[in-house]
Amino acid sequence: MAAAIEGQTGIPAPNVVANRALWNIKWSTIRAKCLAAWLYVENPGLALERKARIAERFLDWQPKKRPERGTITDEMRLRFAAYLPKE
Repeated sequence: MAAAIEGQTGIPAPNVVANRALWNIKWSTIRAKCLAAWLYVENPGLALERKARIAERFLDWQPKKRPERGTITDEMRLRFAAYLPKE
């Protein structure tokens, strides 16, 4: 799933980690924000109403510090420029 999302969005796939018997995959910070934009703005038919409201508030969020170098890919800059911090 993560590789398919990365192929569609340019958002790098995170590492999959085990937590006891469950496997988890999590995007964080600015990558999570771009993922929310892809899921809930670009593809609104996939969204549950409650989660879409949460995503809408999240899209207004800006990180307190500058994202680390390499966090934002060139493809993310092109596709999600409206949601990324200004350079």
